[in-house]
Amino acid sequence: MGLLLRALAAAAGALAAWVPLRAALAAGRAAGRFVYSILRIRRREVEARLAAILGPDAPPARAVYEHLGMCLVELLRLRSRAQLEGWVRRAGGEHFEAAAARGRGVIVLTAHAGNWDLLAVSEALAGRVGARDVSLAIVTRHQRARGVDAVWKAKRARLGVTQIGAGGPRSARALLGHLRAGGVVGFVLDQHAGDAGVVVPFFGRPASTDPGLAALALASGAPVVPVFVRRLDDGSHLVQIEPEVPLAPGPTRAARIAASTALFAAMVERAIRRAPAQWLWLHRRWKVSGDPGVGPQRTPAAAALHDRRTEAPAA
Repeated sequence: MGLLLRALAAAAGALAAWVPLRAALAAGRAAGRFVYSILRIRRREVEARLAAILGPDAPPARAVYEHLGMCLVELLRLRSRAQLEGWVRRAGGEHFEAAAARGRGVIVLTAHAGNWDLLAVSEALAGRVGARDVSLAIVTRHQRARGVDAVWKAKRARLGVTQIGAGGPRSARALLGHLRAGGVVGFVLDQHAGDAGVVVPFFGRPASTDPGLAALALASGAPVVPVFVRRLDDGSHLVQIEPEVPLAPGPTRAARIAASTALFAAMVERAIRRAPAQWLWLHRRWKVSGDPGVGPQRTPAAAALHDRRTEAPAA
């Protein structure tokens, strides 16, 4: 199955690269509409999530699927750095320069917003974030569909993206070593983190969030710089590099990690609100508090949150 998926991905990539970008994007939008209208993958969930989280400001659910279709086509057709000229623009490079000048590496806070794979690949191909030459590594997780996971990671690797698996002491050592060598670590912080996460507000609802970014920043002393990408009306992409976000103060290490994670989650939320149709609304982000369209998931973290909410006050 893995070989078949690789062959199909290679064929799709060759076809996407052969046609003009505008036609390829139109095909991507059509593919997204097909998934939305015919396959209906998590459609009710996405519609419920958008309505509950964004209310009247929510984009149409179909736009979310169209965006994902375009993201897929863009990644498939990408072959070299030359293709990025005039297509991916950057703003705020001075913020990265200031952070990198400290000599401790840089941790990039980002999200599944805009074409996040294009963000990673474009920076890896360019060999820089801002104007400084760097080595870019991203923290990755395994997808449940092993064949798709293998194809996706192979594509990233061919385009120069270093990938370090999330979790465990080996991962922590690799990430610390990369930062100490002056490298950049990209950390996506908008997925449900299960019982290993800390529960912080995200769009006003409790959400389990990975504390690894804050823990890595605390251990390494590396500055955290938010970097997000979004698709513009003309079809190009803007990579927005924002000022460094200092870690939150606190009386203990655990308190600082929790407070910093909440701060980072708020930064991610702000970025998503700039272009809400460009976030991964298919993801079940709010499992601990009752994900709209799905309902509460009875994990230990969810049970603990429920117990805190329903615990009777002391007499």
